Amino acid sequence: MTDTRDSRPRRRPGLVEGEGVAWSVMSTLVAGPLVYGFVGWGLDRLLGTSRVFLALGVLMGVVLSFYIVYARHGRSETRPTDRSGSEP
Repeated sequence: MTDTRDSRPRRRPGLVEGEGVAWSVMSTLVAGPLVYGFVGWGLDRLLGTSRVFLALGVLMGVVLSFYIVYARHGRSETRPTDRSGSEP
């Protein structure tokens, strides 16, 4: 018997090219500060401090979110070349 299934990856109907990447970036940028802010809030409640760890958590979430977005989507696929045109 032959396999009649298409081997190409399926796209959901209505998705524009690159829309999945955009949703991934946006959800990462929103989730990072929320998660780390919540952890900071919990530490504040546990230690009895007044929003110190909440602020640090949100700041850390923003920084880590941008790093994750850069690591996943910001790098180019080509290797850099030096001025002579040869690869390193």
